[in-house]
Amino acid sequence: MKRAIVIGATSGIGRALAERLAAEGYRVGVTGRREALLEELAASRPGSFCYAAADIMDPAAACAALERLAGELGGMDLCVVSAGTGDLNPGLDYALEEPAIRTNVVVHLHRRPACRPEWQRRWPRTHPGSGSCWVPCLSAV
Repeated sequence: MKRAIVIGATSGIGRALAERLAAEGYRVGVTGRREALLEELAASRPGSFCYAAADIMDPAAACAALERLAGELGGMDLCVVSAGTGDLNPGLDYALEEPAIRTNVVVHLHRRPACRPEWQRRWPRTHPGSGSCWVPCLSAV
């Protein structure tokens, strides 16, 4: 069975993608801030999902959630980052953009420690600091 982790799976593109992966036969680990929505997703297709609630802006919690999900899945074949935020900002006011920048950039930094051991096992010739190490991670942000 193929295994995937979707970061930001409580709504929107992340949730839809998690549902699609499960329908395609993946066992899917999902994470996001809203635990009730993760529980609802897991209950919608018993046996297809495991979940761990975490806010990507909390590095320790985010890495612990990813490590837990990868362990529960027995590894991972795909990691999708769909966590992000943003507001309409026609005036390009930095105060409105700053939270989005922090979330949408920090999310990539937090996933790496949890993904690294699995990527190094599967693709040992990639350098852990290079972008090529993260090719199997897809991102919607």
